[in-house]
Amino acid sequence: MDSIGLSKHSNIVYQGDTSHGRRLETPNLMPYYFVGSGLDAESQQKEFGSKPSKIFVEDYFDPITRIKRGRFFDNPYEFDWYLQDNTRKDLPLAACRDGAAQTERLITYQRSPLNELRNASTYPDVVLGKEPFITIWKIVSIENSAFDVPIVTLKSHRSLGELPNIVKSNIPEDVHSSLINALEKLESSVNRLGPTDVVDRCRDVLSIVFGTLCDDRTKDLGISINNYVKTLEKNQDNMVSWSARIVNRLHPRGKPNEQFKQGFREPSEQDAQLAIKCVWLVLIELGWGCLN
Repeated sequence: MDSIGLSKHSNIVYQGDTSHGRRLETPNLMPYYFVGSGLDAESQQKEFGSKPSKIFVEDYFDPITRIKRGRFFDNPYEFDWYLQDNTRKDLPLAACRDGAAQTERLITYQRSPLNELRNASTYPDVVLGKEPFITIWKIVSIENSAFDVPIVTLKSHRSLGELPNIVKSNIPEDVHSSLINALEKLESSVNRLGPTDVVDRCRDVLSIVFGTLCDDRTKDLGISINNYVKTLEKNQDNMVSWSARIVNRLHPRGKPNEQFKQGFREPSEQDAQLAIKCVWLVLIELGWGCLN
């Protein structure tokens, strides 16, 4: 399955090789180009006639984790394919091996070997779609299948919030697993749960962080923040402590009794975004996370 072919008139998509193509049911194809790592984005967006010169074929998508898996195809040209498509009565027959097959000239794309990424120290981002409707994705991994086809895993850069990559060597060993577990729960909640739950998961992460900084994970987050501030010069808050205080202040707003007693409004999506950014800043400032 090294090629895909696009019908010029019907936009039907076929997959296989040019001597044996089968119709690709409900295909999800998007133009793509790479940005960053010194690659020229403009030259990648040239079209082949009215079709894009580069196509991403989506094989899997999880709307909760915002993860895609798929394959990249490029270098389009026109070629006559032999097809098997019982739904098409308009295609002529042609001799093929010991029998006959339908034939059509298709815009043909070869699977991309992704040579431009082989020696990259950091992967570029991937832009999917066409202006003005695009999304930006981060390359998580690239694996070669048994048929030597690169399978690429992408993660959305445009979810509710973005967490930094963890710097394992800077995190105390005894807290690493619990922190990763809390961050995974936070990341899962971003696209599945409401703002109140997202704020709660942010607070869980910061409780582990500040409990570790103060060497006492039994204390409430507010107490741990105050104990952390006592270790600072002049006992004054810094960006790390203020960020944690914001999340700690947002937390009770999700409780119905506090909403009634204090007149708090219910947490919004913007509050959830703020809480995630506060977690991001704390991890970055402490050196426990790095910029993506």
